Amino acid sequence: AGPAPGTVAPDGLGLAEADARRRLAGLGYPTLVLRLPESDPADAASRPGAVWSQRPPAGSPVGDRVTLWVNP
Repeated sequence: AGPAPGTVAPDGLGLAEADARRRLAGLGYPTLVLRLPESDPADAASRPGAVWSQRPPAGSPVGDRVTLWVNP
């Protein structure tokens, strides 16, 4: 299983964690979620549960998984 060859990562930035995971799972991407706050405390506090970074970035080929950084 997994994504079709040649597919690229969708943009998960700004999505709620559950929405980003659902989108990635629907495309066959294994996902690792790291619950760490953004470096700016005000930004982290204003976007709880939101994806603020991902690797690989949107539009890039995916290796073995997509990693999402999510505000706690």
